[in-house]
Amino acid sequence: MLAPLLAVAAAAIAGFEIDLEHCTSFVGFSYSRGGWNPHVATLEEFVRNPALKYEQSSLYRLHQAFVPTNLQELFVENQAAPLQPLSDLPPDRQLFRYVWAISPALITKVTGGGRHGPAGHHYFGPMPADKGEAQFARLITTYQSIEREGFQPDRYGPIMGYFLADDDTSFRFVIGSGNHRLAALKVLGHTKIQVALTRTHPAVVHRSRLETWTVDQGGPFQRDTAYALFDKLFSENGMTKARNLGLVDAAIP
Repeated sequence: MLAPLLAVAAAAIAGFEIDLEHCTSFVGFSYSRGGWNPHVATLEEFVRNPALKYEQSSLYRLHQAFVPTNLQELFVENQAAPLQPLSDLPPDRQLFRYVWAISPALITKVTGGGRHGPAGHHYFGPMPADKGEAQFARLITTYQSIEREGFQPDRYGPIMGYFLADDDTSFRFVIGSGNHRLAALKVLGHTKIQVALTRTHPAVVHRSRLETWTVDQGGPFQRDTAYALFDKLFSENGMTKARNLGLVDAAIP
């Protein structure tokens, strides 16, 4: 049962173990079997070809193909109808990394800062060549370090995130920090990982309680937005995004 696990985890905010199969990134690129994640794909390419260059990698192709101009294009790229306020907000790190911690005050702070245009990130572009090379090198170095020395959360900090829960047994763990390490662990064959809850984010976002995040309850989202965002993050395994972006063959099941 998920509920007892969360009760213990929330009380201690300490490390606990979950199946890697339940993990996803904060934009929907998952770590599950049959899913797709650009970091995992790039490391698999590196394992097959240790001379791999950034320009030959899935990470590079992602940075070229996936250039969202707002949060809706980042999270819910398959829905054309505007989902406010996601359709009006830039893909700013303060907003997308822990999207359920967005508040009306944070939106005002970010949008009032005079920022223009999207800023690249390791999960999307535009990405300047030098920064892309640095992200690629970081990913490879992380993989080699864990392969050589093992996973050391006490040294580098835990992999952290929050839960999406559809009921007490169906859940996803959304990774906020530690995406590179988790990709390395998956490629190295790990099936369970130690994680911890992010202190600055709700520990669990329940679908049955999404009204909490609607404007009627003082939250930032329109009702349709809250449900569309939850359902996309909960059900997306990354393969749909990859197909839409032309990063994998559409014929792959």
